[in-house]
Amino acid sequence: MVYYGVMALTKGDKDWFKDTLLEFHREVDEPRLNEILGDIKDLKKDVNVLKQDVEELKSEVGHFGKRMDKLSEIVTDVKTNHEKRIRRLEKEAGVEPLRAVVM
Repeated sequence: MVYYGVMALTKGDKDWFKDTLLEFHREVDEPRLNEILGDIKDLKKDVNVLKQDVEELKSEVGHFGKRMDKLSEIVTDVKTNHEKRIRRLEKEAGVEPLRAVVM
């Protein structure tokens, strides 16, 4: 049986390991992290612009709905007035009103 002893790390080994990790972090992690943070900042700006656009669209849809309601009222009033006028004219002319034929 072969026995491999565990060798303790020296202070120099620990310092080298720490320095290597810090160097790796500065060269690789930090730039990538800064890039990601920049991307997040840009995305937040884009999301805020989209939120404003959505609010404007909601407002416009609300106005459009109100206009459609008004148009619907106008169409209903015009239709009612035309029907009344037609019935009055039929009565004045002595004409039998036309009835819808159901098949």
